[in-house]
Amino acid sequence: MEVVAGFLVVGIVVAVAAFVVVREAGRIARKPPPALFDLDDAFDWVVEHVPDDVAASLTPADVRRILTSTAKDLGPKGKDRDFGAGLVDAARAVAAAKAGPGL
Repeated sequence: MEVVAGFLVVGIVVAVAAFVVVREAGRIARKPPPALFDLDDAFDWVVEHVPDDVAASLTPADVRRILTSTAKDLGPKGKDRDFGAGLVDAARAVAAAKAGPGL
């Protein structure tokens, strides 16, 4: 009898966890979480970490291109709704910015 009660408790816990996971997945699908950083903040950060002559030549479009081209791709290949361009690789982005706007 105790074994049956144990399995029943485990079953209830699994059912509740599954319900919560499905509910949260639906909520995230309807309204994805906000980006972790603003593009203007990323621009300011990159410009602060590169030499002045390079920073003076970078435009916001250059910084966007550098950040997206050096990001680690997550999820489906290429830019997607859930992960955007991927995970920012700050070291690669700064190295690319130091190489110049033309990469």
